[in-house]
Amino acid sequence: MTGTFVSMLYTVANKLRARLIRTRLDHVNKQRFVINIVTTWKINCGIATYSSFLINHFKKAQIRLVPISKPHSSNPVFFLVSGLKAGREGGIVHIQFEYGIFGRLKLFGHSITGWGVIPFFLSLLLFGKAWVVTTLHEISPDAYEKFLWKKFLTKFVWGLSDAVIVHNQRSKEFLSSYHGINRKIHVVPMGTYEKPMFLDKDACKEQLGLSGKRVITILGYVNREKGHDMLIDILPSLNPDICLLIAGGPRLKHDELYYKELQTKVHQLGMEQRVTFYGFVPEHELSLVLNASDIAVLPYRSVTESGILRILISYRLPTLTSDVESFREINKKYDCTELFRKNDEADLLKKILFLLDSDKRVAQLTTNCEKVFKETRWSVVAEKHEDLYLEVLVHASDETYREKRHQERMEWLKRNIIGNALEVGCGTGFVMRYCNVDVGLDIDRLRVFFAKKRLPLKEFIIASALYLPLRDQTFDTVMLPEILEHLPYYQAMKVHNECTRIARRTLLITVPNANKTDYDKSLVENPEHKWFPTINLVKNMVGDKMKMDFTSQRDFFLIKLSLTKEDV
Repeated sequence: MTGTFVSMLYTVANKLRARLIRTRLDHVNKQRFVINIVTTWKINCGIATYSSFLINHFKKAQIRLVPISKPHSSNPVFFLVSGLKAGREGGIVHIQFEYGIFGRLKLFGHSITGWGVIPFFLSLLLFGKAWVVTTLHEISPDAYEKFLWKKFLTKFVWGLSDAVIVHNQRSKEFLSSYHGINRKIHVVPMGTYEKPMFLDKDACKEQLGLSGKRVITILGYVNREKGHDMLIDILPSLNPDICLLIAGGPRLKHDELYYKELQTKVHQLGMEQRVTFYGFVPEHELSLVLNASDIAVLPYRSVTESGILRILISYRLPTLTSDVESFREINKKYDCTELFRKNDEADLLKKILFLLDSDKRVAQLTTNCEKVFKETRWSVVAEKHEDLYLEVLVHASDETYREKRHQERMEWLKRNIIGNALEVGCGTGFVMRYCNVDVGLDIDRLRVFFAKKRLPLKEFIIASALYLPLRDQTFDTVMLPEILEHLPYYQAMKVHNECTRIARRTLLITVPNANKTDYDKSLVENPEHKWFPTINLVKNMVGDKMKMDFTSQRDFFLIKLSLTKEDV
């Protein structure tokens, strides 16, 4: 019964998504580079911290924040309204998805997390005009097998998104193997803290009351999966001058019980003088805590990816981590941490002693952390996000070309190209690639930026078609596909004249046909169009020495102007 309901829900959502493709495509051309970020905000939460770092390093994108102000809400109306707010302005909606920030329901004594993403997505798809990117911050294969609910939710947000971001290759491989497709999955690592401040170690220790001590630090929110208890267990086996700094506190209510257990354990072992419970570390105090530390330890029992490790790397702090898969992956690439066997206290003790006494290994880790920092600092990661947003918007506009009438006009353009060719208004390069055009020209730098990525061997010019920076008769063929109607008529005539000037043999023009009886209003009366092309207006612009054809359903004028006798 449950499986049938889930299947029906997923089918309905996909039908809504398909129905809205047209609405979203019509909206794409009106969009500036607007990204609606859905996230927790200004609270003690790892997702909020991640989002703030990301947003602060965007350069091209215009950001609109959609805060999840009630992450533990059990009210579906809150998530319905949030979905509406996120998608109503168009652009791209980027969801920072983690189960704990999309609501919590209690049913029959069980807590169901993440359920709010369902009303959120349904509202987004029903009333929104945006394309959807989702970052899956938490992907646990074990959770997939144990919890049907988590399995469904991850598939739900993954399936209904236009692109999905994960933080490591392991997560991509798992999703791909589980769902059988990886086309929309992109690996973008967590960013590395960009502004570390390096201070005198002895002075920082003195400020924390740890003068003369060797300091082991575990940074981040305290919960059972992070293994704080293991460090406390082995502390009596370390020299008395070695102390433990627990730099973090509980975030959720069930973590508070574990926090109290740790405090009780410290008291029972008589380690009060050697363990400091610092509590939550605000950003402005990070430099104090991390510069006072000799090594950091992350004895995690499980983790998908760790923003804490990225902070430790930015401070070049020698770090010992458990050998969970995500830590093994980054270590295989960079050798930036020392690993110990997960849940093995004896190996943990051995590796701590090794790091504290090996200057050579510490120097090696410091050097390797520098490389990680350069390749994954937040400014680099933010740029990767912006490239992906462009890709989503580009592929969104590409959907248009799948229609038969657009395929017909592109085939006509391709057949009629003579010699070397220029496309004026090349956008993101779809028509250029389809027709194998030599050079593209556009006034929009962002569109040309992606066109270059799509066609790295082609040449591009950023310029206005009103004043083409080219000599007379530069190209054998000049193409104007669906360009002139976007300009006021008098400017369209000037562009036509400029293109005629630089064309040596042929000028090819396509425009929608406003003479067709019962024409498609979305094609002709697009809000972006400044005039509606009729035969008389077209003839007035290009003259009588043209050959005019139509697509099979007469949706487009196909206009060929031959500039030499041999091409008539």
